[in-house]
Amino acid sequence: SLSKVIAVVGARLNSSRLPGKHRLDLAGKPLIARIFERLAQVGEIDKAILATTADTYNQPLVDWARGAGQAVFAFGGDVNDLVGRVNAVVEAEQPDFIVYICGDSPLIEPGTLSALIRTLRDKPSADHVELAPLPTGKFIHEGFIVYRRALWDRIVAASQTPETREHVGSALAGLRPGLAIEQIAEDPFYASCEHRISVDTPSDYRFMAEIYRRWYAQHPQ
Repeated sequence: SLSKVIAVVGARLNSSRLPGKHRLDLAGKPLIARIFERLAQVGEIDKAILATTADTYNQPLVDWARGAGQAVFAFGGDVNDLVGRVNAVVEAEQPDFIVYICGDSPLIEPGTLSALIRTLRDKPSADHVELAPLPTGKFIHEGFIVYRRALWDRIVAASQTPETREHVGSALAGLRPGLAIEQIAEDPFYASCEHRISVDTPSDYRFMAEIYRRWYAQHPQ
């Protein structure tokens, strides 16, 4: 394609509430594998990369990626500098668009990601793209955001505190007033229930394991 799109999945095994969560089983495969399976369904993404940290604790993630033939980058900087870790991948890959994926969200919706990427790619005047909010309720989607490279570079420059370095996109709020933001419609179905779909706690994992168990019993894909 004329424009390069990469997905960067941020994941570390050091979670305080649920250590090693990315390796937990979902219907026969680790959680992290399920995320990359879903990303593989997004035709607009040219390359998906696992971004973790270069320490012995996270070596099992690097080993998983290498065994699975999955691109992986182990960041040698501050373990809490998530913006720096993702940006190291961006600097190496030089993409036009970056899809950031939180590594604990195994229900990211491929169709929604495709629509966001296509909209930003096809509207050069837009700095950013997001789902148009509904009059009532909110979308269940969690764990992804699509950036144009120019905006990503501005976010990196604006991320100057430990807090903004630790959370990708937290500096975006301060930049929003001056941005040309394109909104796209999303199926209201995705706002028809309220539930956390990221995996941060043992109860989150029990819920997600059951979702996957029931789904794959009926839907092998």
